[in-house]
Amino acid sequence: MLIFTPNQTEELMKIMDKHQYLFISANVGTNYLSQYEKQTLKDAGIDIDKFKNSKGKIDEAFSFGMLSTALNDSRIKGMKYKDFKKFMQSKNFMPLTAKENAAIESLKYQTYSDVQNLANKVKNDVSTIIVNEDKKFRTKFDEVIHDSAKRAIEMRGSVRDMVSEIGNKTGQWEKNLGRIAEYTLHNAYEEGRAAQLEKDAGVGEEVFVYKDVYQGACKHCIKHYLTGGLGSQPIIFRLSELRANGSNVGKKVDDWKATLGSLHPYCRCTINEVQKGYVWNEESKSFERGRYKAKSDKVRNREKISIKIGSEEYKV
Repeated sequence: MLIFTPNQTEELMKIMDKHQYLFISANVGTNYLSQYEKQTLKDAGIDIDKFKNSKGKIDEAFSFGMLSTALNDSRIKGMKYKDFKKFMQSKNFMPLTAKENAAIESLKYQTYSDVQNLANKVKNDVSTIIVNEDKKFRTKFDEVIHDSAKRAIEMRGSVRDMVSEIGNKTGQWEKNLGRIAEYTLHNAYEEGRAAQLEKDAGVGEEVFVYKDVYQGACKHCIKHYLTGGLGSQPIIFRLSELRANGSNVGKKVDDWKATLGSLHPYCRCTINEVQKGYVWNEESKSFERGRYKAKSDKVRNREKISIKIGSEEYKV
């Protein structure tokens, strides 16, 4: 006798699939789902058409990164989310280039892959729990085979233990899903900032950048982004160099490199430009326009345009 029949186990797996496909639809896009996966959602009574032509979280984080660079961080902090959404849908928001869309698609594919891998692990964990509890129950079942009342009690106990074990695992699964979401969204934000810096620089112009490393940062970020510990001058990189380093996913800590996106999950270090003619000021702990600079070292002059976001008007 089995606690769950094969059909019941299959139904449980389908429920888990539904939530996985729903997460991908809302955060990555339905175009990443197979026809079978789309049909699974439809069979569950979900209207997937509502996800069409809607901006996902990754698109929004990328665009917000571009806007934060154009406006600078101090002005972007006071912006309300509803105003940002309204701006994205307005004529002020310029369509993304093919290169920028390709960067977003790459982030989406990575997210889809990460979520799929996590979903497979969750299903494997659940299957293992079911099998292990079923083995325990069948051992007890054999001992009380002639007493139906005791068998019922043993089965209820096994189901309770199974639910408890799945409940214990849920926290770990949620943490892993949160890690994937946090990592991807910050990467999208950083990619957006980098895209705006490249756009401002123009074709063929090298962009020099550093990472803002905040108080409480881990030893890895301090090592890879600062010259001498927390509060010291940041290391200056070519933007192209950080892009070439890729990500540290799957690498041993000793093999980590400075990256354009997150150095590690939950990393919040943020990319900024070092403009020509700017030098590090130890007193203010910031890059400032140098007193002595070569004539060729001119600060980049950006043509100002006006954009309106909510009730506020900005010059960028």
